[in-house]
This record gives sequence, structure tokens and C-alpha cells, in this order.
Amino acid sequence: MIEIAEGEKSPYVLVKPEENKMVIKGNSFMANPPSFYEKVLQWAQTFKATAPLSVEISWFLQYIYTKDHEHAA
Repeated sequence: MIEIAEGEKSPYVLVKPEENKMVIKGNSFMANPPSFYEKVLQWAQTFKATAPLSVEISWFLQYIYTKDHEHAA
């Protein structure tokens, strides 16, 4: 199980592989989103190899920051 508490700029994340469930809730406007979501993405890649027929993914995001800093002017 992965559980990450909601921060000032990051969402609450709950990943429960034993229940085939993932919840992401809150705001997501941290400076480096890939770093934050690394654990969740690692779990997803491992899980897809043994995934059941259905997985519940719940997104309750009020704001998602997606600007790519490497390509910003």
C-alpha cells in the first residue's frame, strides 16, 4: 500500500493493490510533478503485469499544474 498525505501543493494519494484501487484527491501544483508521482508510476508499471480485469482509479483534482519547466521561455 502507498499512502501520501496531502500537502500544501500536492494531493492525497492512496494506492491499495490488494483492493485494486487508487485514489488521488486535492490539488497538484508542485514544482516537480514527476518526482512526486514516481512511487505511484512505479506501482502502476509493476501492477499492470499482474492486473486483474478491473481497477478502480478515482481522481478528485481541483487543479493540475502541467507546465513543462524545461521548455518554458
